[in-house]
Amino acid sequence: MSSTRFSTLDTTRLLFEHPRVLFRVIERMDRESVRYVRESELAMDVLDYVRDLKRTEQERIRTGFSTDNLFRTGLVIDIVKAEGERRLVFQEALLNLIRACNASLYQELTDAR
Repeated sequence: MSSTRFSTLDTTRLLFEHPRVLFRVIERMDRESVRYVRESELAMDVLDYVRDLKRTEQERIRTGFSTDNLFRTGLVIDIVKAEGERRLVFQEALLNLIRACNASLYQELTDAR
């Protein structure tokens, strides 16, 4: 992976241009009743999502969704190593905004809180 990364604003824009990745992440977190995503699962979701896109767009999305970029921009606030895996904890405010873009996820938020 290249050392390229984006600003917080550019990364946030990218996440909202391609919300399906985080929709999946949030659905999984809700289903498992956890507040983190496994780094390996996020990586697989991104690879699956970009499969049919042009190479330049694939690279842009992979860079934006990389653990390093998400952590350095402050959108992932913690990386927890547990049970042989790395778990990413996203900013709650970001997750709430993503939830607001998908009615079924927003309902999950009101149920959980």
